[in-house]
Amino acid sequence: MKALEKKSKMPVHLAMDHSDLEKSPGTRFKHYSPCFPVVILMDYFDIMDLTYEKDFVVLAQSHNFNYTAPNILFLGKTARAVNANLFYLLREAERILKSKKGKKEKIIIIENLPDTDEYATARERVHKASLI
Repeated sequence: MKALEKKSKMPVHLAMDHSDLEKSPGTRFKHYSPCFPVVILMDYFDIMDLTYEKDFVVLAQSHNFNYTAPNILFLGKTARAVNANLFYLLREAERILKSKKGKKEKIIIIENLPDTDEYATARERVHKASLI
């Protein structure tokens, strides 16, 4: 790495070759992302528009999800359960959608998770998955 001096006299290190990047987390391997678009459900009123003439799977945070759909997968009621189940259920949603025949658009809908520290990791993973 090469250090650059700024006016504040603090060194700034720039990666000058690929071997420097390999030491940084998240730069070596592509992380899992679903092969279908992921939409975060911010408002239950949007669900009809989101699902109209589409094949979809909903990942809901709890059984309190107030929409009846043939493919609702429950993430769990606690942040710990959601963190433990998220990737497994994203893959399960993909499996379900791949099995559907026809030319309808296929999407995965994830219920918006609570904005608390306990859910921060899961929210970040969901956000990254929705940026396909």
